Amino acid sequence: MNFRKILGKIARFVREYHATSLLKRSGLFDKKWYLERNPDVQEKNAISHFLRFGGREGRAPSAEFDSAWYMENYKDVGLSGINPLVHYLKWGVREKRRPAAGYSLDSSARGVYSVRANTSLNEQENLDMELLRSTRLFDPDWYLKTYPHLKGQDPYLHFLRHGGFEGLKASEDFDCDWYGEIYPDVVLHHVNPLLHYLKHGIKEGRFKGMSARTTAVVKKTVADLMAIDPEIESCHPLHGEFLRLRPNTSIPTDEITSVWLQVFKDLPGGIEHILFMPWLVKGGADLAGVNMLRAAQESVGVSATLLVLTDHANIDAFDWLPSGSQVLVLSDYETKLSERNRQRIVEALIFTLQPASIMNVNSRACWALIAEKGRALKNICRIHAALFCRDFTEDGRGAGYADTHLRAAIKNIDKIYFDTEVFLKEIVSRYGLTRSMQENLEFLPQPALDDLRRNPENSKQMDAAPAIFWAGRFCHQKNTELLGRIIQSLPDVALDIYGGGEKDREVQLKSLAHSRPGVHVMGPFASFSKLPLEKYAAFLFTSRFEGMPTVLINAAAAGIPIIASNVGGVSELVTNETGWLIDALDDEKAYCAAMKEILSNPEEVVRRQQAMRRKLGNERSWAAFKSKLSFPTSATSQAAHV
Repeated sequence: MNFRKILGKIARFVREYHATSLLKRSGLFDKKWYLERNPDVQEKNAISHFLRFGGREGRAPSAEFDSAWYMENYKDVGLSGINPLVHYLKWGVREKRRPAAGYSLDSSARGVYSVRANTSLNEQENLDMELLRSTRLFDPDWYLKTYPHLKGQDPYLHFLRHGGFEGLKASEDFDCDWYGEIYPDVVLHHVNPLLHYLKHGIKEGRFKGMSARTTAVVKKTVADLMAIDPEIESCHPLHGEFLRLRPNTSIPTDEITSVWLQVFKDLPGGIEHILFMPWLVKGGADLAGVNMLRAAQESVGVSATLLVLTDHANIDAFDWLPSGSQVLVLSDYETKLSERNRQRIVEALIFTLQPASIMNVNSRACWALIAEKGRALKNICRIHAALFCRDFTEDGRGAGYADTHLRAAIKNIDKIYFDTEVFLKEIVSRYGLTRSMQENLEFLPQPALDDLRRNPENSKQMDAAPAIFWAGRFCHQKNTELLGRIIQSLPDVALDIYGGGEKDREVQLKSLAHSRPGVHVMGPFASFSKLPLEKYAAFLFTSRFEGMPTVLINAAAAGIPIIASNVGGVSELVTNETGWLIDALDDEKAYCAAMKEILSNPEEVVRRQQAMRRKLGNERSWAAFKSKLSFPTSATSQAAHV
């Protein structure tokens, strides 16, 4: 059974549950009387039979109500398909319709509901009564005026015990029948809808329905549109008592409304491209994102490009952004936003700004949205994403977006960019992608930064430098354990360590540095280009798993010899012709041997530097990078649909 059929069954159950409660309390359904006159009906199914079939077949539920007469005299009821007694109890009484021939209007209004005046309230009812009296969503005067057959009764008591369960309106601003239809769990647990909303629904972000003002606007709009489209006249959900419009949840309407309103006020106009990132820290994926932002700005303009940081408030690499960049940080508006609400704001941003394209660079909120609603988003814009490598937990389980979101999202993405061919091929094999799906995958080598490129004439000064350096995050992925063993194996080599991260790893490295005079933990660095690169003879890279680390591209552009573990796409840049590639990933002796060769064989260093320089020029220029990215504009998108 598909989801739509399940929802249909739930909706039918809720309607029948409401109607059953309504009939039982009305006194107008006499089970014994009905069974005596309809021997084909089973006793246990009497009221259900009447609701589903008997009423519309003209069978009378009691001596007090004539279904056939009611439908014959009120043709709109028969045409609507609504059970005649349900119609009478919900609308007919206050419209002064008669339940049977020869029945006076006065008698038709008596006895439908009866609440004894001397009924005592239990402790919970007293608390609920206080809650009803304190809220503007229950209007006792309006309630009695709207349901005149309740004249003389206590409106609070009637609504508490009967009206809410029967789907009556509490006021112009709260419709119990609508609330129960939208949220069937309320009906299933036999809870008064208004009390549920006041106690739980508000905190859970549930929608209470349209206000009287909104309803009036909708009714006027419908009336105006009827002149344009005559079929609107027969669309019952848009008219009178049938008015049942569901909320559009693509725009936040609950506890994050205030956050969205603040975000909305700060939105720039004319946005053609939105880049979503989780944060902006000094990492490889962040630099790749900044490169994509720069390419978008050069293609559609700085003012037409927006960077949105969705998941965290970390913006340590703000100085990496091109001048004039427009940036929206969701955590600036509310630090405690849940993941779900961050996703909803991303959705609202796209629906509001209507960009021609979006790019997702590791934003969890955006990945979740693409997986869930990407098909709808594709009607608004082209959807692009970047994948760099699989992430792993310390016990070896996959934990990156390629493992958690890609399967559900891939069908909704127009183009996925990979910074290594190795990872692209792995994804094709891992998921068994068809040829047509493979056409949406693109190998996009990250460019070497121009400000790091060195003149070959400066290589002599660099070649003579005695020190080696390591730069990165102190974490499991970067294998600081191996770095520690290398330090212990080469006590006479000068080694500077740049970066920060997990505290226990930092403490271990500082402890080693304290016992080795040539080793220094230098702390975090603003950017690779800000390091004193001229003093180093080589760059040491020890990662356990990677995509294509931008730090290696930067080191290559700076003309620094590279010693690197052969993981991910590293071999697409570093080979034994362009650097020193280590296949024995966790063997400190292999790294030490490469370091010794660099320090003792300057001729070989120069040869490999020259080979790396040629490789960068051929494969990793800014022009080549930008040419592979696509940034449509609203004009081109509209032309494509003509």
